[in-house]
Amino acid sequence: MIMVVNRNTILVTAHVLGWVLGLGLILVFIESGSFGVGRFNRLLFSWPFIAFLFFYGCLFYGNLFILLPRFLVRDKFIIYGIFVLLLSGATFYLKPFDVLLNSNRQAERFRSDGPHRPPPQMERPRDLPDADHLPPGPRQNGPGFREGHFDLMSITLFLVVWAISTIIFISKQWRITENKNAHIKLDKAQAELSFLKAQVSPHFLFNTLNNIYSLAMAKSDDTAAGILRLSGIMRYITDDAPKDFVPVEKELECISDFIELQRLRLSKSGQLNYQVSGSTNGVQIAPLILMPFVENVFKHGISNNAAVPVNIRIDITPAYITLYTKNRIFRKHPSTEREGVGLRNVKQRLDFLYPGNYQLQITEEAGFYIVELKVVPIVQ
Repeated sequence: MIMVVNRNTILVTAHVLGWVLGLGLILVFIESGSFGVGRFNRLLFSWPFIAFLFFYGCLFYGNLFILLPRFLVRDKFIIYGIFVLLLSGATFYLKPFDVLLNSNRQAERFRSDGPHRPPPQMERPRDLPDADHLPPGPRQNGPGFREGHFDLMSITLFLVVWAISTIIFISKQWRITENKNAHIKLDKAQAELSFLKAQVSPHFLFNTLNNIYSLAMAKSDDTAAGILRLSGIMRYITDDAPKDFVPVEKELECISDFIELQRLRLSKSGQLNYQVSGSTNGVQIAPLILMPFVENVFKHGISNNAAVPVNIRIDITPAYITLYTKNRIFRKHPSTEREGVGLRNVKQRLDFLYPGNYQLQITEEAGFYIVELKVVPIVQ
């Protein structure tokens, strides 16, 4: 029989064991010879001990479930600090450990001596004034006040309880963040898979193979070059696309191979202008982040019946990597469902990989489709 242990049960058990261990050490400390002698069970079920437990329990879980989530996580450090000071001041004033210790001593003295009159030598002299007629001055009757004693133990327990609850909260937040990152990576991998499937579509692959086949039948010298370029694209997609960032040279090689393959189906009158400028030394970019816009040019900007210019320009500067494309729109409704999803995927990847570090402008002007994408380069 396989027993499935609930995670909440483990958590509750861990809390209970932690409190039992901590309180057990405190009780042993109180019952040691240096602090008096008494029955362990009487102290365990006494009202002062219950009040002591309630006080530090409120500190622990109040910090864990209220103060840290509401103030510290939301960067309200001043408010959080005020609460810490107030609660530490309350601990200093109430002296919960000192109260517990004094109650234990009084109970043991009462049980050992009995409620009888003190010896004559211990009686208060008749000539001493009553407490109500004492002159002004500090009186040792505050909560937990014991002979001017500074209750270091209460402050120490406060710091320990506060530190443990904070560590538990931070570790919990770390686990939550790790789980979120794992889900993000999984979603990213699935999105990349869908994105890559959309890019390396059967339509593109079959057209490219048909073009290469036509070159082979005509015994063209471009056949081997076409096969080599297709192989380079497939290798880049399978080996480098799963990475977050790659050298910009590899992205440019993939784009160049893609453009040269598209030239195979262009008429001789077609005007394709492709330019790259700038230094690529040490510059990295997200893989296949430029390719969808380049592919879009050939989907909507190429016609076998008209000779229109197609412009693709990539500029690399220390500030930006800029992709500029301009092509004539031959389709009346270029934004099909598949292409719309592809564009949304690209924007999602840009938001994920370049948060606040990219600019994307897409405009239609006088029958031309213009795209300008700027991303901040990653320099190593």
